[in-house]
Amino acid sequence: MPPIRSARAPVAPPRRPRCQLDAYMRTKLVELKTVAGWTYEQIHKEYPSIPIGTIKTTVYRANKRAKNEISPRSGRPRKLDADDKTKLLDAIDANPRITYVDLLANVNPGGSVIPAGPSPHQKLQIFYIF
Repeated sequence: MPPIRSARAPVAPPRRPRCQLDAYMRTKLVELKTVAGWTYEQIHKEYPSIPIGTIKTTVYRANKRAKNEISPRSGRPRKLDADDKTKLLDAIDANPRITYVDLLANVNPGGSVIPAGPSPHQKLQIFYIF
């Protein structure tokens, strides 16, 4: 049975499985282990939604983190960030018949020309639809 909390204590929403811990929770776990001297099992009893392995890994990697930041993910970086996608969608909403060259000018003004890629017909051929 979960412990009874006070009326003014914040209610934490349930944590999704396999999701990334936020900076506050990582800091809290490291403080409980290093400063308060709690064991991994005690921390797990306080936060049962976080597996013990995650707690151990978080505490172990705390020294490797610079300013408690999330480490970059492996793989190729995205060509368009969120701002570029927003610009594209705004331009398409403003003019649904806009051309590829004009869209490129909105996202990448004065930059190099990015090839258009396969045509819609070629895309259908790739997926054996046409």
